[in-house]
Amino acid sequence: MFKFKLQKLILLEKKQWFQMKNKKTTKRAPILADENTSTTSTSASRVGSLLKKRREELKISMEKASQLLCIRKSFIKAIEEGETESLPERVYTFGFVGSYASFLDLDKDSILREYQKENNASKDPDFISFPDPLPKKGTPSYVNYLIGLLIIALGIGLWITFNSGDPSVDENTLSRPSETLNLKDTQAIEPAPSSPLLPQENAILEISSLPVDDDKIPSSTDSIKPLSKEAPLPLIEENAHSSSDDSLLTPPPPSSPEILLTAKERVWVQITNASGVPSFTKVMKPGEFYKLPATSDAYLTIGNAGGLEISVDNKAIPSLGVSGQVIRNFSLNAQKLLEKLSSEAETA
Repeated sequence: MFKFKLQKLILLEKKQWFQMKNKKTTKRAPILADENTSTTSTSASRVGSLLKKRREELKISMEKASQLLCIRKSFIKAIEEGETESLPERVYTFGFVGSYASFLDLDKDSILREYQKENNASKDPDFISFPDPLPKKGTPSYVNYLIGLLIIALGIGLWITFNSGDPSVDENTLSRPSETLNLKDTQAIEPAPSSPLLPQENAILEISSLPVDDDKIPSSTDSIKPLSKEAPLPLIEENAHSSSDDSLLTPPPPSSPEILLTAKERVWVQITNASGVPSFTKVMKPGEFYKLPATSDAYLTIGNAGGLEISVDNKAIPSLGVSGQVIRNFSLNAQKLLEKLSSEAETA
């Protein structure tokens, strides 16, 4: 009786044990599946949550991140939420994750390795290089190009202005010295006034009209004495001196001082009148000269004070400055320049 009950209990225990074993085997597969799904979902959300947390720490909105990274807002949201089905192909997704991690100052390589493990990627994807975040807004590049073109155009214009001169002015500078030479030649050729010769003719006439006595002809040794004692001779000399004095009292009109500008170096020169209207503008080369008419209202502007020599009646005045110095509105009055020369000569 006792053995029968013991066997019955053993059979019941075995039956319960088999039942428990069957239950475990049947329920184990779904549980593992749930664990796998839970691990993938939790691991996928782990990288996304890390990126989202970092973005919120930096106080960057999703719209701003999308604008700076040039990535759609929906893709950034899918990365943070772990919604892989909303993302594009694996190559693009890995590129988005790498750019997003670099933008948030995270370790790009470690984030990509973790994301690769979460998505069960067997081999490394072929990454594409995505653009870095856009730099801060500044001056547009086309504005810099326009500024550069304006500077180049201005430089070319100044170069043309300095190298081009008025041909009419050049002709004047070359023709006026020849005109002055011709005038000097004509003045030198003009005959002297004939008035001083008249007293000599009168003297000859008066001498020829003197009475001659044959008996009192002096000897050769005494011929000079009678002439000196004769009264008409001093009168003749006085008349001659008076006529010559008259001729000296009426001298020819004085010529105006000559102002000459001579270039020792390459120099830009401009001459204006009292109203500021330019009458001569040119870049003079070494050796060139310009003769200035003697006017009282001429003013000189020089771009290189040490490269120009100013002379008045072939007398050079001291240099106005050093090479490269700019002189403006320097008076070219001939009388003032002569006074300056005389004062400097006295001080020296």
